[in-house]
This record gives sequence, C-alpha cells and structure tokens, in this order.
Amino acid sequence: MSEENKALARRFFQIFSGGDVSILDEVISDNYVDHNPFPDQAPGREGVKQLVNDMRAAFPEEVVSFV
Repeated sequence: MSEENKALARRFFQIFSGGDVSILDEVISDNYVDHNPFPDQAPGREGVKQLVNDMRAAFPEEVVSFV
C-alpha cells in the first residue's frame, strides 16, 4: 500500500476515533452513493456523517477509539 493510501486510511479512521465528521468532506467524493444505507439515512456524505454521529452516540468511547 502506498504511503498516500496509508495516510488516507489513517485520516478516515480519525473520523470515528475523534468524531470530526468534517474530515468526510476531504475523504468522500461529492457524488458518493451508499448502496446499502441504514433506514432513514440521508444520501451522500451527509448520510455518512449522520451514521458516524449515530455510531459514536451508541457505543462507548473505548469501542470507537481504535486509532
């Protein structure tokens, strides 16, 4: 794996561990489509932001802080 891909993967995991969903604007394309969204999940990046926030609210910090 290239260093660029490793850096991108680390950045993506910071979203879950730190809760900074604004990073999604950097790592997910404008035209992202989730082909298997959760019920009531918004489309595109906003839906992923919603999912991250919901996951962080549902699980204790120890579970989501894996970076």
